[in-house]
Amino acid sequence: MIVDIHVHTKMGSSDSLIEAEELAGWAAQKGLGGVCITEHDCRYAQEVAQLARGDGVLWISGIEVRTNLGDILAFGLDGYRTEWADAEELKRAAEKVGALLVAAHPFRRDFSPVGYGGSLFFKPTITLGEACRRPIFQLVDGMEVMNGGSTEDEVEFCFRVSERLGLLGLAGSDAHSLKTVGSCVTIFERPLKDEGDFLEELQGGRFHVEDRRSQIFGTRG
Repeated sequence: MIVDIHVHTKMGSSDSLIEAEELAGWAAQKGLGGVCITEHDCRYAQEVAQLARGDGVLWISGIEVRTNLGDILAFGLDGYRTEWADAEELKRAAEKVGALLVAAHPFRRDFSPVGYGGSLFFKPTITLGEACRRPIFQLVDGMEVMNGGSTEDEVEFCFRVSERLGLLGLAGSDAHSLKTVGSCVTIFERPLKDEGDFLEELQGGRFHVEDRRSQIFGTRG
């Protein structure tokens, strides 16, 4: 089952161009079995539930929480609290209810473009060891190893960090426009019927990730 775990709409993300009503039909056309609506610092559970219109798509309400240690996708929380801007407070809240936390695009600002032989590469400005020692990775269950805005070099680096730390490695588009929905996805081994299944299969690691940008845009990011 193909799921985009990281999508923003106008419901709760002022920087998104996506109307929730348009997304419902679009997701099914793209072959997505599930979509996680992860608005910035807010959760729209009731509105997300209303998106289901017999299109066969599982809709899950999550949150992208801006914290002092970086952005974190939270799944399984019943709302948003301002104190969760402190990542340790967010972790404590997640532990109480069995929610799952995922570091979003954790190295987005840690790569610099480098030209070589007529090609453009992106070189990390931190070492693998420095990356692994970042406090955020002591608080999350997984990390977004593949994001719609990631370069190939960043994706490779994220995979190495997640493997070294034993963190779940997920993928989402981070879509703010319809055309990018489903560009990076998490593919589950089993069908998911609800949020409980989603969390259980994530925690069990029964999934893999896929970069679909070449299918959508004709080139990889």
